[in-house]
Amino acid sequence: MTEAYLIEALRSHGLKVTPQRHLICQLIAQAEGEHPSAEMLYEQAARVMPTLSLKTVYTTVSELAQIGAVRLERFGTDNLRVDTHMAPHAHAVCQECGRLEDMPIAEEALAALWEAVGESSFRIDDCEVIYRGLCAQCSEAKCTKNGREGWQAGWQRRNQYGRKRRKCI
Repeated sequence: MTEAYLIEALRSHGLKVTPQRHLICQLIAQAEGEHPSAEMLYEQAARVMPTLSLKTVYTTVSELAQIGAVRLERFGTDNLRVDTHMAPHAHAVCQECGRLEDMPIAEEALAALWEAVGESSFRIDDCEVIYRGLCAQCSEAKCTKNGREGWQAGWQRRNQYGRKRRKCI
C-alpha cells in the first residue's frame, strides 16, 4: 500500500489532506506489514511534527478504516493495530514480544471456514484467523536462555491435531 493510495483515498471521500494526515499516511505506507498502533505512529510522527496530537492520529487512522483504505484489528492485544494488507490472510502473533506477521491462507481453507458458519443463525460480516506462538527470535532466545542450542537444534513432535511442532531439546 502506497502513500499516494492512502492520500487519494482520503481525497476521493471528500476529506482534506492536511500536513498531519499526509505525514500519517506516509508513516502507514512505510510500515507496510508491521501493523503499527496509533501510539506507534504518534511516536514516529511527533519526532517530525511535535505539534501533532495523538487524537489526530487516532482520527486519521479511524477515517482511513471507515473508507476502507486500511483495517483496524486488535489481534488479541489491547491496542488497535493498522493492517494495510486488505486481501484475505491470517496473522501470527508472538506471545512473548507481540510481533505480528501476515500469513497466507489457502482459498480452500477460507472457503471451508465460511462454509462452516454458513448454516448457523449468525450473519457473519468478517472472519479472523490468528495463530499464537513464539516468533523465531523469541523462540531462539528462549532455547538459548535455557542452555540449549536453539530452535534449529530442536526435535519435532506432534500436537493434539497431528501437526508437527518444533520444541527445544
